[in-house]
Amino acid sequence: MVVHGGGLAAPRGGDRKGRAMESVGNALRALLLLGAQESLSVAELSRGLSVAPSTAHRLLTTLKEFDFASQGEDRRYRLGPAAYEVAARQAPWDVTVTVRPHMERLTAVTGETVNLIGLQGANIVFLDGVEGTQPVRVGVRTGDRLPAYTTAGGKALLAQMRPKEIRALHPRSLAALTDTTITTTDELIDELDAVRTRGYAANLEESVEGVYAVGVAVIHPARGAVAALTICAPAHRVDNQRADELVRHLVHANTALTEAWRQ
Repeated sequence: MVVHGGGLAAPRGGDRKGRAMESVGNALRALLLLGAQESLSVAELSRGLSVAPSTAHRLLTTLKEFDFASQGEDRRYRLGPAAYEVAARQAPWDVTVTVRPHMERLTAVTGETVNLIGLQGANIVFLDGVEGTQPVRVGVRTGDRLPAYTTAGGKALLAQMRPKEIRALHPRSLAALTDTTITTTDELIDELDAVRTRGYAANLEESVEGVYAVGVAVIHPARGAVAALTICAPAHRVDNQRADELVRHLVHANTALTEAWRQ
């Protein structure tokens, strides 16, 4: 900065641009460090970036403001829901078109409603649906959103994540939609462990009373989990035998879809 006639000259444009680029670079590096660690303190980020603690605190505060970081009761920082939402939006644009024929065949075989579900942050969105043919059936909900932890498709997608990612999306207690909704993050993580073990998720009246659903994650060979496929039926119609039958058809359809992507 140059002094002219007792006044201060404005910083050169190049200097301002350089500082802005350095700030952006530090923010991106901070995101990478948050993604690589279970959690970070201000001091740990300061050392990791070789910046002053005040700079590290300012970076984390900004990331938290835009939900790219979250802060727990222990005052440590973790990746926030916005980071996972950005990742979730990387599903192929034609996923609905690709999956639709498999959904129609699944409905034809089971007579029940089939939905395609996407994950957006801590919520799911119904991307597409084929309504069942039974006289009493569950309607399609294309465009609707629900907390992911209350649905079979949402749990199938959450099961693809690590526990630290789940806690970043659900740092507090979980709101109950029905009497059987999961209401704690610890309970949710235990449930997701069970989902991974058995290969599918179930929802017994956890989002809507009287509705049973099973769901599996739709895995693209190159892109990973891009959506979830679910079968929904009135709960009174689903006993253990019927539940096993729905799971079998669902897994078969999902396998056929993945194989079609490989060809």
